[in-house]
Amino acid sequence: MYILVLCIVCASFFIFPTFFTTLYEPLQPSHAVNHLLFEMISIFVAMSIAIHSWITYGEAKAHFPILLAAAFFSVGILDTFHALTFSGMPLFFIESSSLTSTWFWILARLTESAILALVFLTPTITSRLNRNITFAIATVYSIILIAFIFVFHQDLPLLILEGTPTLFKNSLELITVFLHLFVIFHCLKHANKFNSIVIRNLYIIGAFSMVLSSIFFVRYQSVDAYLNMAGHLFKIIGYSMFFIVLFTVSVKAPFKNITRLHDRNRMMFNMLELGIIETNAKGAIHYVNMSAKELLQLPANSTEILLMSQFESKATIGEIYEEITSYTGEKIPVEIDRFPLIESKKIIGYFYTLRDLREAIENERLAKEKSVTDFEIETAAAVQKDFYSEISSGDQIGFVSYPFKRLNGDFYNILKQGSKTMVTIADISGKGIPAAIQTSLMIGAIEHVNLHHEKPDQFVEFINRMFSKYSKSEHFMTLFTMIYDEETRMLQYCSAGHEPSLLYNKGTNTFNFLETKGAAIGFFKEASYETKTIQLSKDDIVVLYTDGLIEDRGNLEGDLFEDMMDSIRHSDLTLSADTLSKHLITEVEKKRQGLIHDDRTVIVLKT
Repeated sequence: MYILVLCIVCASFFIFPTFFTTLYEPLQPSHAVNHLLFEMISIFVAMSIAIHSWITYGEAKAHFPILLAAAFFSVGILDTFHALTFSGMPLFFIESSSLTSTWFWILARLTESAILALVFLTPTITSRLNRNITFAIATVYSIILIAFIFVFHQDLPLLILEGTPTLFKNSLELITVFLHLFVIFHCLKHANKFNSIVIRNLYIIGAFSMVLSSIFFVRYQSVDAYLNMAGHLFKIIGYSMFFIVLFTVSVKAPFKNITRLHDRNRMMFNMLELGIIETNAKGAIHYVNMSAKELLQLPANSTEILLMSQFESKATIGEIYEEITSYTGEKIPVEIDRFPLIESKKIIGYFYTLRDLREAIENERLAKEKSVTDFEIETAAAVQKDFYSEISSGDQIGFVSYPFKRLNGDFYNILKQGSKTMVTIADISGKGIPAAIQTSLMIGAIEHVNLHHEKPDQFVEFINRMFSKYSKSEHFMTLFTMIYDEETRMLQYCSAGHEPSLLYNKGTNTFNFLETKGAAIGFFKEASYETKTIQLSKDDIVVLYTDGLIEDRGNLEGDLFEDMMDSIRHSDLTLSADTLSKHLITEVEKKRQGLIHDDRTVIVLKT
């Protein structure tokens, strides 16, 4: 787009010569002054490139070759002598003349174009040059050329003849055109080597402007014609493009990078849970990250100037935690650290970090509560352990119980009086301390049972009344109890909403489900239950269990009831009841597909 505009402007100078001649005619008498003004602008831009590159060498050397900057230093010097020796200027060492002035001009053009082409042709070599040495060489180079022209100017070939450029001069101009076209071609061919397409385009526009400038100096018919001034105008444009390149890579790009890093750091600060505040030396807040805004409860989009002293508080909590006072007046426990920001051995501000301790304090409180609860659970577990340690198993009756957690929510008991044995199993809703308390209630109730005068349903009704009286309404318990008479092999049993127990007859290889009607313990204060009686045979097996044994959430069928019966069928029934109970629970666990979520208890009775 810019190149197209330059081409249109350039073409207009040739398409409408009469218009531009008429336009420039009033300025023609002061052509020497106009020329000096344009050259001063060119010299200023060239020297700005050199000086700016010298100053920003550390930032710009990787993107703007120091050799090109030194070349513009020489160009600025040569252009200065070109302007001072131009026709119409006062004496400056030698008489001003178009011959001397034009030689300074053409040497400046050749220096700029040759070095520019060299920089693009050998970027690796030119990027390694030392700044001081390069500028020293450029200075010596300029002095030698100036001295040479001053001494031998009368012997040099003519570049201007009767106000018109000679063929030799035009040939030298065309060399600069060729070198600038090479630069343009290189920029287009190796576009991927530029860090920014803007930089590439600036080089192209600058080189193309220098091409157009040379075309004007080839075409003009008189040194004071408007085409001569148009050539100077495009030279200024070309120099300016190269200066913009330097400014972009040494000033604009670093500041843009600083802004990007600043924004990234702010974004990272906002991601931290730690509150961050930055103040000046007087305590005025400059920056607050999102965590600190939430902690201080600052209003959104507030432009109010805040001081850190507004939030600091000398009060402590138990001389352990510091406090800050939020914008709304709430006192908040925090861990606060302050770091001075030092520049040139002077404190220019402070950096604060704030850690909200409310959650930590709450966690500490919960940890203390948990330690108390853990102690209570350990105490309750010890009580359970002492109780169950008094229950013995053997060849005829065996049991095994695995709690899901520290406390067992399953209850089991074996009470023997003479030839009769009462076996009770229960699944108490809830775990932990409530289960331990209800276990104690069950123990106390069983201690008063007379197996020779009471039936199972009477015992269950008594348990229900006591449970309903001393337990909360949301707690309940399923229970199965049975009384077995070893002399008659008569079995009486009663269920309160519990899983049906299994009676396995080895001779017929069949199962009977032992169950009765009755609600779970605790559902109703006054509930009735029934006792059923069954005659057992020799070598029968009775299995009592809680639902935690057969429940399997990973099983599509929902439970392991059939697997439990298969395990009983294929077990060695000659084993003792104690060994058989452990074997049975092990075999059922092998079939489990999901995770364990409940207590598991099994009691085995062998006749």
